[in-house]
Amino acid sequence: MGFLDGLRQVGEFFEQQQDKQGGNDELADLVNFLQYPLELQKPGSKEEFSPKVIRIKMKVTDSYAQSLDIQGIIDITLADYPVVEKKKYLYKNPIGTNVNWSFSPIYKLGKGNEKGLEDLIGSNNNDWRTNKKSRFYKIYSKVIKGFEEGGCFTPGSADKLMDSLSEHADEISRMWSDKKRSYLLVFGTADKENSFIFPGDIPAFQSYFRKKIKSCIEIKDTTSCHETGCSVCHSISGANYTLNKLFKFSTFDKPGFLPGANLDYSLKVFPVCERCFNLINRGWVEIKDRFLLDIGITRFSIFIIPEVFGSIQSLKYFINPEKDERFEYLPNGVSREIGLLEGLAKRNSSFVFHFLFVENNQAQEILHRMIEDIPPTQFKKLDQIWKNNYCWLHSGRNNNQIDNIPNLDKAMKIIMATILSLSGKSDEDKLAMREEGLTVLAGLLGNEWLNVNLLKQAAVERIPGLFGNKEWLDEKNGGGGWKLQQLNAIFELIYTSNERIR
Repeated sequence: MGFLDGLRQVGEFFEQQQDKQGGNDELADLVNFLQYPLELQKPGSKEEFSPKVIRIKMKVTDSYAQSLDIQGIIDITLADYPVVEKKKYLYKNPIGTNVNWSFSPIYKLGKGNEKGLEDLIGSNNNDWRTNKKSRFYKIYSKVIKGFEEGGCFTPGSADKLMDSLSEHADEISRMWSDKKRSYLLVFGTADKENSFIFPGDIPAFQSYFRKKIKSCIEIKDTTSCHETGCSVCHSISGANYTLNKLFKFSTFDKPGFLPGANLDYSLKVFPVCERCFNLINRGWVEIKDRFLLDIGITRFSIFIIPEVFGSIQSLKYFINPEKDERFEYLPNGVSREIGLLEGLAKRNSSFVFHFLFVENNQAQEILHRMIEDIPPTQFKKLDQIWKNNYCWLHSGRNNNQIDNIPNLDKAMKIIMATILSLSGKSDEDKLAMREEGLTVLAGLLGNEWLNVNLLKQAAVERIPGLFGNKEWLDEKNGGGGWKLQQLNAIFELIYTSNERIR
């Protein structure tokens, strides 16, 4: 599977960048597992939508002790996100919703809430300890309590912290108020100057994170010999790791299917060595932060994974490791592709891309499509076809005579939204049209022939009914006439793409 090689390269690239920047610090063994708690904002995003961090500065006897003795809370402040680098947060997503511990002393509050106080402590000022729906109960049971049980906090510290947190409930609710923003609760301590110390700089949290990582990812399989070869790098180094510990869509939840009837033999399926596991994990984290295509469906993304043939340093053409920001290849990379390819040729390097269509469903990830080994020229071809057809259909002019042509990134959203607009009211109908849209996007990106007649037939069958739908005709949503134009542009795109394949 080429996408694994691509992820490993991305992980190795960032590891090398870290070494160049003097990254061999006390977190060097953990950095490949770290994530940002919230998505990074797209370049140019409006400040009014940027997340905020509510910093809880805990009062402890010694910030650098191996077990924190918590006396209460010093103060609570509101700050921008992310401000500091990933290592400061020391964050990794929980392994599931059914566990009562967290890797990090961080809780995602979500969007601002005008009933924040009620949400924090429970309705009608009920005791949060008896109200399982209150945020404080969830913070205690899913985050705080686990640190005390794991020895990161001294006995009794969790209750002291929560008692003090309850006293500040009104203050927190006022900070957690803007509906346009997402909010984080981050627990830390104070240094001698009373400045906030992030979890990543606190030894007790570092030690706890290491212990949890080790217990979660490695398989102690006594049935396998240590000469088992790694399925990625093929080294004989004791491959004691499996991909279900890395990808939520790679699971052994059907033991009768892959590893056989006994999960003890899971290492017989696709064993991975520690080195590859760490690098692939780092690559997956970085790809999730930076290389994604938003197609306008909630909780659904297409991840774009580059794989280079030649020096992995050529990845710097796509990734700026010094900036924590998303790089969206379709709107940014296509426009400079000719010069990019010439530069890569001079460096004896070339690229292919892999695409993963992934849906996030609470703690699960569902893999809908996987496309591998697509050359970057495919982007250029689609971009030219889209612009030419778009201009011809909308104005009859060539693409040098019209402004504001939607780029390929927006084209993917237009395709998906237009196909979804053909669906009926039922959930089954919407799901069927979503699958049709995914098939079209996957075929276009994968340079595959698509049966446009089936899509046209579906459109012809549905359009008469849609003309009686006020929502479909609503001018605020583009209007039926505009949607028919978009539909024609999609048909022409598929026709022309099919002809180029032949």
